[in-house]
Amino acid sequence: MIQRRRQPGGGGGTSNGNLLVKALSITGTDTTTINLKWDGNKRLVQYQSSGKTNGIATDSKTNIIRENNGNIKKMINSPIGASGYIDSIVSFVYYHPGTSKITYIKDIIYTLAGSFSDSVLITYNSIGKISVKEIYFENFITGVMEKLSKSNYTYDAQGNLITNTLSTPGATGNYILAVTISNSYDSHLAPASFGDDAFIVRGLSEESVSINHIIKKVQTGSGTDFTITMSQFQLMLLTGLLQRY
Repeated sequence: MIQRRRQPGGGGGTSNGNLLVKALSITGTDTTTINLKWDGNKRLVQYQSSGKTNGIATDSKTNIIRENNGNIKKMINSPIGASGYIDSIVSFVYYHPGTSKITYIKDIIYTLAGSFSDSVLITYNSIGKISVKEIYFENFITGVMEKLSKSNYTYDAQGNLITNTLSTPGATGNYILAVTISNSYDSHLAPASFGDDAFIVRGLSEESVSINHIIKKVQTGSGTDFTITMSQFQLMLLTGLLQRY
Protein backbone atom coordinates (compact mmCIF):
# COMPACT_ATOMS: atom_id res chain seq x y z
CA MET A 1 0.00 0.00 0.00
CA ILE A 2 1.40 3.40 -1.01
CA GLN A 3 1.36 5.93 1.81
CA ARG A 4 1.73 9.71 1.67
CA ARG A 5 1.45 12.32 4.39
CA ARG A 6 0.56 15.97 4.81
CA GLN A 7 3.00 18.30 6.52
CA PRO A 8 2.55 18.36 10.31
CA GLY A 9 1.01 21.35 12.02
CA GLY A 10 -2.34 23.13 12.10
CA GLY A 11 -5.09 23.19 9.54
CA GLY A 12 -6.66 20.00 8.33
CA GLY A 13 -8.06 17.72 5.70
CA THR A 14 -5.19 18.05 3.25
CA SER A 15 -2.81 15.52 1.82
CA ASN A 16 0.13 15.35 -0.56
CA GLY A 17 0.62 12.79 -3.35
CA ASN A 18 -1.89 9.97 -2.95
CA LEU A 19 -5.23 10.48 -1.18
CA LEU A 20 -7.03 7.78 0.77
CA VAL A 21 -10.48 7.34 -0.80
CA LYS A 22 -11.71 4.05 0.67
CA ALA A 23 -10.87 2.03 3.77
CA LEU A 24 -12.14 -0.97 5.69
CA SER A 25 -12.28 -1.13 9.49
CA ILE A 26 -12.67 -4.55 11.12
CA THR A 27 -13.32 -4.91 14.85
CA GLY A 28 -14.27 -8.42 15.92
CA THR A 29 -17.29 -9.39 13.82
CA ASP A 30 -18.09 -5.76 12.93
CA THR A 31 -17.00 -4.40 9.57
CA THR A 32 -17.24 -0.75 8.49
CA THR A 33 -16.54 0.62 5.03
CA ILE A 34 -15.28 4.21 4.93
CA ASN A 35 -15.37 6.40 1.82
CA LEU A 36 -13.62 9.76 1.59
CA LYS A 37 -14.03 12.52 -0.99
CA TRP A 38 -11.57 15.35 -1.61
CA ASP A 39 -11.81 18.57 -3.59
CA GLY A 40 -9.40 19.75 -6.28
CA ASN A 41 -7.19 21.29 -3.59
CA LYS A 42 -6.86 17.92 -1.79
CA ARG A 43 -9.11 18.96 1.09
CA LEU A 44 -11.57 16.53 2.66
CA VAL A 45 -15.17 17.37 1.68
CA GLN A 46 -17.05 14.19 2.61
CA TYR A 47 -16.69 11.37 5.12
CA GLN A 48 -19.09 8.45 4.74
CA SER A 49 -19.21 5.21 6.70
CA SER A 50 -21.45 2.16 6.46
CA GLY A 51 -21.40 -0.87 8.71
CA LYS A 52 -22.06 -1.98 12.27
CA THR A 53 -20.71 -1.33 15.77
CA ASN A 54 -21.61 -4.01 18.33
CA GLY A 55 -24.08 -5.34 15.78
CA ILE A 56 -25.91 -2.01 15.43
CA ALA A 57 -26.00 -0.18 12.08
CA THR A 58 -24.01 3.06 12.28
CA ASP A 59 -24.23 4.35 8.71
CA SER A 60 -23.64 8.08 8.40
CA LYS A 61 -22.39 10.75 6.05
CA THR A 62 -20.76 14.09 6.79
CA ASN A 63 -20.57 16.75 4.08
CA ILE A 64 -17.95 19.43 4.71
CA ILE A 65 -18.39 22.94 3.30
CA ARG A 66 -15.18 24.98 3.24
CA GLU A 67 -14.22 28.60 2.77
CA ASN A 68 -11.87 29.49 -0.08
CA ASN A 69 -8.91 29.41 2.34
CA GLY A 70 -9.72 25.81 3.33
CA ASN A 71 -11.26 26.57 6.73
CA ILE A 72 -14.43 24.60 7.43
CA LYS A 73 -17.54 26.77 7.34
CA LYS A 74 -20.17 24.14 8.04
CA MET A 75 -20.59 20.37 8.34
CA ILE A 76 -23.81 18.43 7.82
CA ASN A 77 -23.97 14.95 9.34
CA SER A 78 -26.87 12.59 8.74
CA PRO A 79 -27.66 8.90 9.20
CA ILE A 80 -28.11 6.88 6.01
CA GLY A 81 -30.74 4.27 5.21
CA ALA A 82 -32.04 3.79 8.74
CA SER A 83 -34.43 5.66 11.01
CA GLY A 84 -33.19 6.98 14.33
CA TYR A 85 -33.75 9.56 17.04
CA ILE A 86 -31.25 12.00 15.50
CA ASP A 87 -32.24 13.25 12.05
CA SER A 88 -29.16 15.35 11.35
CA ILE A 89 -26.43 17.45 12.98
CA VAL A 90 -25.35 20.77 11.49
CA SER A 91 -22.03 22.09 12.80
CA PHE A 92 -20.69 25.63 12.38
CA VAL A 93 -16.95 26.12 12.85
CA TYR A 94 -15.41 29.39 14.08
CA TYR A 95 -11.75 30.43 13.84
CA HIS A 96 -9.42 32.98 15.32
CA PRO A 97 -9.63 35.88 12.83
CA GLY A 98 -7.24 35.57 9.90
CA THR A 99 -6.00 32.11 10.92
CA SER A 100 -6.76 28.41 10.51
CA LYS A 101 -6.92 27.94 14.30
CA ILE A 102 -10.33 26.81 15.56
CA THR A 103 -11.93 28.61 18.51
CA TYR A 104 -15.17 26.68 18.85
CA ILE A 105 -17.80 24.58 17.07
CA LYS A 106 -21.55 25.10 17.46
CA ASP A 107 -23.67 22.01 16.79
CA ILE A 108 -27.40 22.08 16.11
CA ILE A 109 -28.85 18.59 16.63
CA TYR A 110 -32.18 17.94 14.91
CA THR A 111 -34.20 15.09 16.45
CA LEU A 112 -37.67 13.60 16.26
CA ALA A 113 -38.54 15.57 19.40
CA GLY A 114 -37.12 18.94 18.26
CA SER A 115 -33.67 20.51 18.16
CA PHE A 116 -31.00 21.33 20.73
CA SER A 117 -27.38 22.39 20.64
CA ASP A 118 -23.95 21.68 22.01
CA SER A 119 -20.62 23.49 21.80
CA VAL A 120 -16.99 22.42 21.52
CA LEU A 121 -14.21 24.75 22.72
CA ILE A 122 -10.72 24.27 21.29
CA THR A 123 -7.38 25.35 22.83
CA TYR A 124 -3.96 25.21 21.17
CA ASN A 125 -0.55 24.79 22.78
CA SER A 126 2.50 26.98 22.16
CA ILE A 127 3.54 25.08 19.01
CA GLY A 128 0.13 25.25 17.35
CA LYS A 129 -1.23 21.80 18.21
CA ILE A 130 -4.69 21.24 19.69
CA SER A 131 -4.14 20.59 23.40
CA VAL A 132 -7.64 20.80 24.90
CA LYS A 133 -11.15 20.03 23.63
CA GLU A 134 -14.02 20.83 25.97
CA ILE A 135 -17.61 19.81 25.15
CA TYR A 136 -20.79 21.40 26.52
CA PHE A 137 -24.37 20.20 25.96
CA GLU A 138 -27.75 21.90 26.24
CA ASN A 139 -29.87 20.74 29.19
CA PHE A 140 -33.28 19.74 27.80
CA ILE A 141 -35.14 21.07 30.83
CA THR A 142 -33.32 24.30 31.70
CA GLY A 143 -31.83 25.19 28.31
CA VAL A 144 -28.51 25.90 30.08
CA MET A 145 -25.23 24.73 28.55
CA GLU A 146 -23.55 22.23 30.89
CA LYS A 147 -20.16 20.53 30.91
CA LEU A 148 -19.98 17.13 29.23
CA SER A 149 -16.27 16.30 28.94
CA LYS A 150 -12.76 17.68 28.63
CA SER A 151 -9.90 16.05 26.71
CA ASN A 152 -6.22 16.99 27.09
CA TYR A 153 -3.76 15.95 24.38
CA THR A 154 0.01 15.54 24.20
CA TYR A 155 2.25 14.84 21.18
CA ASP A 156 5.66 13.45 20.36
CA ALA A 157 8.35 15.35 18.44
CA GLN A 158 6.89 14.23 15.08
CA GLY A 159 3.45 15.61 15.94
CA ASN A 160 1.83 12.24 16.64
CA LEU A 161 -0.92 12.20 19.27
CA ILE A 162 0.47 10.09 22.11
CA THR A 163 -1.93 10.69 25.03
CA ASN A 164 -5.58 11.66 25.39
CA THR A 165 -6.80 12.12 28.95
CA LEU A 166 -10.59 12.36 29.10
CA SER A 167 -12.24 13.93 32.15
CA THR A 168 -15.92 14.27 33.06
CA PRO A 169 -17.56 16.66 35.54
CA GLY A 170 -18.11 15.54 39.11
CA ALA A 171 -20.97 16.49 41.42
CA THR A 172 -19.51 19.95 42.07
CA GLY A 173 -18.72 20.61 38.40
CA ASN A 174 -14.98 20.04 38.70
CA TYR A 175 -13.44 17.67 36.17
CA ILE A 176 -12.47 14.17 37.28
CA LEU A 177 -10.14 11.96 35.22
CA ALA A 178 -12.14 9.17 33.59
CA VAL A 179 -10.04 7.59 30.83
CA THR A 180 -6.45 7.74 29.62
CA ILE A 181 -5.62 6.64 26.08
CA SER A 182 -1.99 6.14 25.06
CA ASN A 183 -0.86 5.61 21.46
CA SER A 184 2.38 4.21 20.04
CA TYR A 185 3.63 4.60 16.46
CA ASP A 186 6.22 3.14 14.11
CA SER A 187 8.22 5.06 11.51
CA HIS A 188 5.86 4.31 8.60
CA LEU A 189 3.51 6.97 7.29
CA ALA A 190 -0.19 6.74 8.16
CA PRO A 191 -2.58 5.97 5.26
CA ALA A 192 -4.04 9.43 5.86
CA SER A 193 -3.40 12.35 8.20
CA PHE A 194 -6.21 14.87 8.69
CA GLY A 195 -4.67 17.67 10.75
CA ASP A 196 -7.10 19.55 12.98
CA ASP A 197 -10.05 18.04 11.08
CA ALA A 198 -9.39 14.86 13.10
CA PHE A 199 -10.80 16.58 16.20
CA ILE A 200 -14.01 17.96 14.69
CA VAL A 201 -15.19 15.87 11.72
CA ARG A 202 -17.61 13.18 12.90
CA GLY A 203 -16.25 9.72 12.20
CA LEU A 204 -12.57 10.63 12.15
CA SER A 205 -10.50 9.33 15.06
CA GLU A 206 -8.47 11.92 16.94
CA GLU A 207 -5.25 9.96 16.46
CA SER A 208 -5.69 10.43 12.69
CA VAL A 209 -4.08 13.85 13.27
CA SER A 210 -0.83 11.88 13.44
CA ILE A 211 1.53 11.53 10.48
CA ASN A 212 2.93 8.14 11.49
CA HIS A 213 1.34 4.71 11.60
CA ILE A 214 -0.28 3.73 14.90
CA ILE A 215 0.76 0.29 16.16
CA LYS A 216 -0.65 0.22 19.69
CA LYS A 217 -3.51 1.81 21.62
CA VAL A 218 -3.96 1.37 25.37
CA GLN A 219 -7.01 2.59 27.31
CA THR A 220 -7.07 2.64 31.11
CA GLY A 221 -9.40 3.97 33.80
CA SER A 222 -12.77 3.19 32.19
CA GLY A 223 -13.46 -0.13 33.87
CA THR A 224 -13.21 -1.71 30.43
CA ASP A 225 -9.47 -1.27 29.91
CA PHE A 226 -8.05 -2.65 26.68
CA THR A 227 -4.96 -2.83 24.51
CA ILE A 228 -5.05 -2.96 20.71
CA THR A 229 -1.93 -3.80 18.73
CA MET A 230 -1.69 -3.38 14.97
CA SER A 231 0.71 -4.51 12.28
CA GLN A 232 2.09 -2.13 9.69
CA PHE A 233 -1.05 -2.24 7.54
CA GLN A 234 -3.67 -2.66 10.28
CA LEU A 235 -4.73 0.84 11.20
CA MET A 236 -8.22 1.74 12.41
CA LEU A 237 -8.70 2.76 8.79
CA LEU A 238 -7.53 -0.53 7.35
CA THR A 239 -6.78 -1.69 3.80
CA GLY A 240 -6.94 1.68 2.14
CA LEU A 241 -7.37 2.42 -1.53
CA LEU A 242 -5.45 5.48 -2.71
CA GLN A 243 -6.24 7.93 -5.47
CA ARG A 244 -3.27 9.59 -7.15
CA TYR A 245 -3.40 13.37 -7.71
